[in-house]
Amino acid sequence: MEDILLVFAYNILFFVLFVIWWRFLWRTSKDISETAEKLKEIITSKRVLITSVLIFLIVLTVVAQIFVFAPNTDVDDAITTGVKAFLQGINPYASDVVTHYVNEQKILGPYQYFPFDLLIYSFFYILGGTILESYLSTFWFLPFHVLLLIPYVYLFQKILDKQLATFNISRTTSISLAILTATPFLWSNAFLMSFSFLLGYYLIHTKKQKTLGLISYLVGAASKYMTGMLFFNYLSCEIRNLLSRKITIRQFVRTLIPFISSSVIFLIFVIPFGIWNVLVSTFLYQGEINARSEVAQIKGPILVEIFKALDLLSVYLPIFLLLTILFVSFIMIKVSNHLDQFIAISFYFMFTLPFYGTELFGAPLLAIIIRFFEIYSQWSVKNVINRSH
Repeated sequence: MEDILLVFAYNILFFVLFVIWWRFLWRTSKDISETAEKLKEIITSKRVLITSVLIFLIVLTVVAQIFVFAPNTDVDDAITTGVKAFLQGINPYASDVVTHYVNEQKILGPYQYFPFDLLIYSFFYILGGTILESYLSTFWFLPFHVLLLIPYVYLFQKILDKQLATFNISRTTSISLAILTATPFLWSNAFLMSFSFLLGYYLIHTKKQKTLGLISYLVGAASKYMTGMLFFNYLSCEIRNLLSRKITIRQFVRTLIPFISSSVIFLIFVIPFGIWNVLVSTFLYQGEINARSEVAQIKGPILVEIFKALDLLSVYLPIFLLLTILFVSFIMIKVSNHLDQFIAISFYFMFTLPFYGTELFGAPLLAIIIRFFEIYSQWSVKNVINRSH
């Protein structure tokens, strides 16, 4: 009964979020402006700070309960055992040395996140993991995440600098909003994905450093692969733009250099662990039902629950891949804005993956917030111009 309620709550939550996004960020500017005016009144209220603090404490408490005491949560265990094995000279992608939980039973398997993730948390562990582990157990990395909140908040404010000014949002309120977006994900490497998303977006759109920004997206994808979609979103848009006009081969190559460079750097960190080993322990672990069932539970999103109810899990993967190719292709063709593409595809995955995708939603949540402020500021400028005439 508890599992049924959790499945129901998960799908309802993301359905409601999808409807809100579709209704107020995907429709006409009139809808957006009306919503923005109401939100402007709410978010500039002095009471928002108190409300934000209360929400922060409530979310922090609830998330802590779920992650610390849930018997089937293994992200913290996986990071800890993977890092320890690596620091002992063992390749965690080629050996079953990483702790996983299946139906509350502990088993061993490979490391399920890409090498960037492993190397970053290994660095954290060298800095103080041994001492912190004696106090925080497998959540020893939490203080490092908290420290990363400082540049996280800075990036959040820099990205939305002009838009926040349009809303007349105070510095204190914007800090509260940034912290609230990070709180649910601090307890796992999902926070690393959110941080990498902000850094990548800042580098590409504020500093105009596309190569570094794309590398940041790939670093985030090493923990939770959602930001990897942005890499391919930008790539598909660039190729589409190039093919729409007459260009030389040299211009074509020059345009693709940031993508080639970032991909090469990503591969440089994968090769020492064995490309095939890494692919098997990451992609195969995430998507292939038989492989995943050995190291993780299969439940949550509506699509996989339907296949389970019909006893058709054996054909889930080909159907999932077909639907994904069709949906992603449709979005890439019909939608031009990178963030809109990213958000739409993210919602699709929330309902179709073979596991709960809650942790993957950190970066899409930030994308929704950024997109809202972008749209509102555009509407606000147009509104001012219209009034002046």
